Amino acid sequence: MRFTRLFSVFALVLPSLLAVSAHSQSSESNKTPLKAYSGAVGVIEAFHNSTIVALPDRHQDSNSSRFRIDLISQPEFAAAVNDIIIEWGNRLYQETLDRYIGGGDVPDSELNKVWRNTTVLTGMWDSPVYPQFLLAVRMANSKLPRDHRMRVLAGDPPIDWEKINDRIAYARFGWHRDESVLSVIEKEVLARHHKALLIMGGGHLLRGVQNDGPGVVDLYEAAHLSDRIFVVGITPIMNLELSSYPPESFFFTRGTWLEKLSSAHDRIIYDGLLTLSDGDRVRPTPSTYSDPVYIAELDRRWRLVRGEAFDPKKLP
Repeated sequence: MRFTRLFSVFALVLPSLLAVSAHSQSSESNKTPLKAYSGAVGVIEAFHNSTIVALPDRHQDSNSSRFRIDLISQPEFAAAVNDIIIEWGNRLYQETLDRYIGGGDVPDSELNKVWRNTTVLTGMWDSPVYPQFLLAVRMANSKLPRDHRMRVLAGDPPIDWEKINDRIAYARFGWHRDESVLSVIEKEVLARHHKALLIMGGGHLLRGVQNDGPGVVDLYEAAHLSDRIFVVGITPIMNLELSSYPPESFFFTRGTWLEKLSSAHDRIIYDGLLTLSDGDRVRPTPSTYSDPVYIAELDRRWRLVRGEAFDPKKLP
């Protein structure tokens, strides 16, 4: 399924990157110095010539969470970007999300449906980092004029779990997550002549990866030939090459020696690189799975889709 893409993709791409890294370290003196931006400034700069900038989510990672909260809190970001598309939101609850991000009063029991009722069954979105990001956007918007506020767009398919009673019904939604994100981009961003930050697991953002179907970047670029998505790469492996630069630096890769390092199978994978170290894994709080109603529904979903009882110990 699509939510397994991240793990299988890294097995394909990282050996290539590591091989290039080992070779290029031996010729360090031949490299032309790069123009480095601070991380947030570089991502914002990428929007000058791009409609969509894709920022990978290292799932439940504290440093990834901190970086994107800092990014959207910059006044320059809100001035350049209209929308933020998130992987951890069910499109069925877009109106709820709009009310919350706009400063409205939304009970937790209603808001948490946004990330609890997606097609992903791994418990990934129960980590506190995901509602924390939504709160950060809400707070940033409270300081902006109403006509300059950012909108958060849910990208996951609009699955209604109350109507899902078998695996086939689930598959109609769960196996089309990248297509759902593309639809959101086309209907809510391009049709309105907006610009958007896309936050999604890195495996969905790699070009030319066909092991379980094209990801959202390939889908978008096939449909919109003249408008590329700008893909940011975030990986500590790049720090081997960029250790002389300040932490959390951002680099444009095209036309530099980073272009080869950021490519695989004759395709540029990353248009920009961000050096960001791994943070701590922020797992769901113990109280998350103490709600008997939520546990019963998770158990129903697991039995329906995975053929086994829900077991929090099996969550990644």
